[in-house]
Amino acid sequence: MSDAPPVLPDLPASPPKAEAVVEKEKAVSFELFKNEPLKTRKPPRALLERLNHRVANIERPSPKAASSKDKPSPSRGRDPAKAPTPTKRAHPPTPTKRSPAASPSNGASPSNGTFPVTNAAATEDASRATGPIGVGVGIEDQPQAPLGPPPPLSVEDAVTFEKVVLVFGEECVQRLCSGRWQHRTEALNEVIAAVDTYKESKPVVKLRMLEVFSLALSRLLLDSVLQVYLLALEVARQILSQFTVEMPTDTVRPFYETLLPLLLQRTGDMNSRVCNAATNFIVELADQPDVGVELVAGFVTEPLQNAGAPKQLIGRLNLLLALIGRHGLGEAEGGLQPERVMALTVDALNGSNPRVRKQASLVVVEAYKRLGKTTELYLKRCKPATLKFLKTEIEVELCDVEALPDTDIKTQEEEDLAQVEAFSEEDTQNMRPLVDTFGRGISCLFSKKWKLRENALDRLRKQLGLGTVGSPGRRPFLHCSRVLMVGLQDSVPAVALAACGLLGAALA
Repeated sequence: MSDAPPVLPDLPASPPKAEAVVEKEKAVSFELFKNEPLKTRKPPRALLERLNHRVANIERPSPKAASSKDKPSPSRGRDPAKAPTPTKRAHPPTPTKRSPAASPSNGASPSNGTFPVTNAAATEDASRATGPIGVGVGIEDQPQAPLGPPPPLSVEDAVTFEKVVLVFGEECVQRLCSGRWQHRTEALNEVIAAVDTYKESKPVVKLRMLEVFSLALSRLLLDSVLQVYLLALEVARQILSQFTVEMPTDTVRPFYETLLPLLLQRTGDMNSRVCNAATNFIVELADQPDVGVELVAGFVTEPLQNAGAPKQLIGRLNLLLALIGRHGLGEAEGGLQPERVMALTVDALNGSNPRVRKQASLVVVEAYKRLGKTTELYLKRCKPATLKFLKTEIEVELCDVEALPDTDIKTQEEEDLAQVEAFSEEDTQNMRPLVDTFGRGISCLFSKKWKLRENALDRLRKQLGLGTVGSPGRRPFLHCSRVLMVGLQDSVPAVALAACGLLGAALA
């Protein structure tokens, strides 16, 4: 039977209505259908046809019922009084989700629209997996497949791990170099067992085993799978706590000198758990007397080969904060050398990454807590905008409003230097001794703009009051005599008055 809507007979033309009646019908129609979406609004006649079609569909039985012999097809012209009352049809049962193991091709037969699940445990394990094998995400939840034998060693690995093969055998080294992370964890478990076996051996044997352990860990400490990396750290921790306890310091240090660059590389990893684990282990190494904070700090404060890597710089600065908090800074506290710490910190402050600069400012605040005004001597390479940012951070953290007092002076100096015009050769020769003594800011004294000349004299007067100008052991007046000769002969009264103020500060 066709599903097309029934054809309605043409309605007789209605007599014309009064204008007030028409307007009232329009208002009633708007109130009835104003909540209906715009796309479904139709004229009253079209809406009537749609409602008639919907009623006809309710009375019409389903195709399955119409095809049966016991229920004749209803006719359109039968008596409505004799027509059976339509009953509410029950919805068919919702079929459950099919599983691969329950497909009809595997022998499963559908019953009432449902399919039996014969391997629910495997389906649940597969649904819990949250990431692919090899990146360290969701590996512990993934279904375990048969590993099989590890692949054979390449020529390069056979040469690199030759000493490891002599101790652990070729099969163990094959698992150590395998691309399956389960193989690598099995190899690390054998290394852990060897640490426990050889910890009571003779010093010569332990020294040889330490070299073998170093070769094995040099690869697995850079593993991309989190589980393998954490197990490699556990091997290094057991070597530190059990294996090297009674060994001489000069024989232990080469082992950790091999591992420290690898650990420092992982402090800038994208995975925060890897970063935290590496940082905590390096701090443990600094606490050990066989390693010490000096050895660790020497590696931490080395300049980065890739200075544009923000994650590496942030990892180093986080490690410096942890080491300063535990071991102090400076000779008075027996801690890290402030020169090397602040050199790395200033390089980070002069960078363009805001997260790196924020982390470096925390190191400066920690240094200011311990060294006080001495910290300002290490910040001379900082840009004026950076000094202004550091001054704000120190005032907020330490409530010290007198920190970095010449910050405003340097900021004004940079602004004036940006406005200075080109000088003649004669002026360049005259100002060269003054620039060597007072810095580039004194070149503004030879500018054609009187305001820049006045600012140069005012800055020099303030620096005399702060004691940050001139060489040690010489009177400030001797440094300022040539500047005063230029300033007092100026034709602008404001500049000459500023030179008089400088003369008073030099004689004080």
